Amino acid sequence: MINTPKPIPSYEHFALLALATCALFWVLVMTLGPKKFDRYILPAWPTLLVLAAAGLVYAASWLHTLRLKLPLLAALALTTQLAVLAWYRPYYLSYYNPLFGGGRVAQNLFLIGWGEGMDQVGAYLRARPDSDGGQILSALPPTLQPFLPVPVRNVYTIDSGPANYAVIYRESLQRGAYPQIYARLQQTVPLHTVTIHGIDYAWIHQLQRPYTQRLNAQFGTALALPGVTIEQSATQIIVTPAWDVRARPVADYDVFLHLYDSQGTKIAQIDVPPGGTSLPPSSQWQAGQQVALPLPLPLPTDLKPGNYQLVLGVYERSSFVRLPLSTGPTADATLAGEHALLLGTVTRP
Repeated sequence: MINTPKPIPSYEHFALLALATCALFWVLVMTLGPKKFDRYILPAWPTLLVLAAAGLVYAASWLHTLRLKLPLLAALALTTQLAVLAWYRPYYLSYYNPLFGGGRVAQNLFLIGWGEGMDQVGAYLRARPDSDGGQILSALPPTLQPFLPVPVRNVYTIDSGPANYAVIYRESLQRGAYPQIYARLQQTVPLHTVTIHGIDYAWIHQLQRPYTQRLNAQFGTALALPGVTIEQSATQIIVTPAWDVRARPVADYDVFLHLYDSQGTKIAQIDVPPGGTSLPPSSQWQAGQQVALPLPLPLPTDLKPGNYQLVLGVYERSSFVRLPLSTGPTADATLAGEHALLLGTVTRP
């Protein structure tokens, strides 16, 4: 015969109800505040432990009436706890109750991040071929620096010196720190996102390459051209496009540079890969990558003084089909064909 568990006495029932009300009240008050650090509900923790202990005692009494083996159930519960710890190791702070949505929901409710994932950020940046090409920006330099061989500066020093990469961390983003700087960094697509147990902890951005002439051009869906730098010498014009890769290119592209005189005659031309010979073909580029490689355009030795139009375009290497130019100053189609970008007028003294 199976007996029913002994009911909780009324005075104990009242005490437990009062403890539960106190815990719920504290959690509600802390939830209404603008800052939601999980440590703010720690004062309710002792109360919750008492409630949990009472629940375990009553559950044990109930299970005993069912003639179940309590040691076996205790071992099963302990094994489950150890499995959860092993699954979240070594990022224990990324655990949030899965019954309430886990980390995917928690990242939209709480301020999250105490440096978790910085080891993965460092590993990704160390594997980049140009990781030693400049300093790294981060809102948490002391936390990231041990994982990198190059200096890490605070993100607010973005304009005080050359930098190659910037790391946006969720906690500082949630705090609303440096909103103008983060908005500037988020103009590019992140190269990599560090996600741990459903929580996006960090986004790695490559900083845009500098340029002197703004264009805001877009070729297809993959290549944006915020601007270029144009320099001249006695024998050549050097154009350095600052490419912003918005999506992974689906093909290998080539770039053409044309120079036209005032009569519309093409007097100089080059066709080269946008990454030259020092970078992989464009089909191997990834979204968020920033590329700036000087493209020298040789000039005829008998070039006369005057004004010349400089034109740039992008086409697929295999089919010679030009990528559509959706934004940016357009060159005269009768002169340079469709989807050609007018870089400007070059004056030769």
